Amino acid sequence: MYLNSRQSPRRLEDLAYSFLRLLGVLVLAMACAAARAGTIDTSELTEINSQPLGQFAEVFIEDQVPITLDTARQRYRDGQFASSTRPVLNFGLGARPVWVRIALFNPTASPQTFYATLGTTWIDQLDAYLIPEKGPAVELHVGDVLPGALGVWPGIGTGWELTLPAGHSELYIRAQTADPLLLPFALATERGHATNERGAQYAYGALYGFLLALIFYNCMLFFGLHRRSQMYYALYLLCFIVMNACYTGHGFAYVWPERPDIQRFIIVTAIVMYAASGLLFASSFLELAQRAVRLNRWVRGFALAGVLAIALCIALDSQLAAVLLAFSYLSTVTAIMVALGVYAVVVRRSAGIYFFAATLSGMLGAAATTTSVWGLIPLNTYTYHGIEFGIVLEATLLALAIAQQMGYEQSARLKAEYLAQRDPLTGLYNRRAFLDLSRAAWAQSQRNARPLSVLMLDIDHFKKINDQYGHDGGDKLLLSVSHLLTTTCRTSDLLARWGGEEFVLLLPETDIEHARLFAERIRHLIEETEHAAPQDTIRCTASIGVADYATDTDLGALIARADARLYEAKAGGRNQVCG
Repeated sequence: MYLNSRQSPRRLEDLAYSFLRLLGVLVLAMACAAARAGTIDTSELTEINSQPLGQFAEVFIEDQVPITLDTARQRYRDGQFASSTRPVLNFGLGARPVWVRIALFNPTASPQTFYATLGTTWIDQLDAYLIPEKGPAVELHVGDVLPGALGVWPGIGTGWELTLPAGHSELYIRAQTADPLLLPFALATERGHATNERGAQYAYGALYGFLLALIFYNCMLFFGLHRRSQMYYALYLLCFIVMNACYTGHGFAYVWPERPDIQRFIIVTAIVMYAASGLLFASSFLELAQRAVRLNRWVRGFALAGVLAIALCIALDSQLAAVLLAFSYLSTVTAIMVALGVYAVVVRRSAGIYFFAATLSGMLGAAATTTSVWGLIPLNTYTYHGIEFGIVLEATLLALAIAQQMGYEQSARLKAEYLAQRDPLTGLYNRRAFLDLSRAAWAQSQRNARPLSVLMLDIDHFKKINDQYGHDGGDKLLLSVSHLLTTTCRTSDLLARWGGEEFVLLLPETDIEHARLFAERIRHLIEETEHAAPQDTIRCTASIGVADYATDTDLGALIARADARLYEAKAGGRNQVCG
């Protein structure tokens, strides 16, 4: 691939910038390996923004009794802090309070300002102390148990605008939470922090916009088509948005910043509601109430059980129990959803393969996020945001599943409507469809005083033909006559099988004289045609009754007059037109 003159400088600049970033990463990695004490030299952070720096940390886990900063410093001097080897500090669920010490070094002669990501947005209590080599210590107390959403950077974490004086400094962090204890410590320059915030805004704006568009679309389908599965799918997506906004800090920062009591249980409640709404959607989409009553009762019962269980935890004011319940419930529900996807494929449910692929994507995404937050697998950008990647793919596949299901149902409905209007042998309109469709022509003829005629046709001696050639031969004859009539009629005429060997034909804008001529033409064609039979050809004739609109009160009266003329033709010797 060749670059033009305008593209080349830009491409080279990008390559150079990428090379510098890679070089910076290598330098930082070597510094990490060489610095046994774990000191972060801030001069290496000029081009490296928000890379997890947990490998520079030293950690101490409290016993049952909380300790003060002075005690923590003494424990460090006594060698009771353990060096971390992981970039992201992850202590899982139910962890005891943790102290983290990070050594910082500002080699310049003047203070430097960085944006330090200290923990996740759901940390209950986070105390940070910056202790410079010279000068007073600076401290910060944040967490979602405090009002004001202090230090919350939605989509990024809980942080601190950190001003490092020249020389060496120590940063002590004490974190405590009933939720998963996750401390993705990172430092960013002002430019890097602005880039991170802008990236988070764009990413979550695109995610929420995509999901809200699907919600609006499915709400319109629900109100227009009254499909309950669309309502549950919209609820499912809405619950995900609420859940995501809760654990990314958007809700606490923008909606209820002064209500830490809400923040305390809102994340786990949103997780349970998201999982329960997924079960309701699956039950409705797969039509379990009609196809698998016992399975439907079990699925809906499990959805209700999750809601009642989280309500009980809130009533008992047990945050740890609520957290354990929420994560366990979500993990179980994702497995159930995949099992329902397998069920949909096995029973050959319409769009079952899409549903299975969607639930599998959702399960893998949720499993990646859940297990990484629990500390069971390494946590990085992809595993931490796995549930968001999974929901986008899942929502896309479910939208395709719903579209395919709607297409299948619409096709089935159109087929049913077609069959309800058609004669199963000849494919012509049946009597009911003829009466329904002819009303418009009848009304126009009455309103505008326009001519209208009806022909009633009966195949002569049809019982003898059935006796001689069998019912198969009779059916072949009916098909042949119906094809002859179809090819002879005008597009504005309405043809139907009236019953047995009788056919009816409505002729708009046709008076009695032209109707007789047309009937004679049809009679001659039937008489002169050799109709195919299973092992022979059949010759037959037809009698036709003709009537035109005069003083008839309704279409039924007109048809009755044509039928009476047909019986006159048959009584007069058959193979003739009477009218």
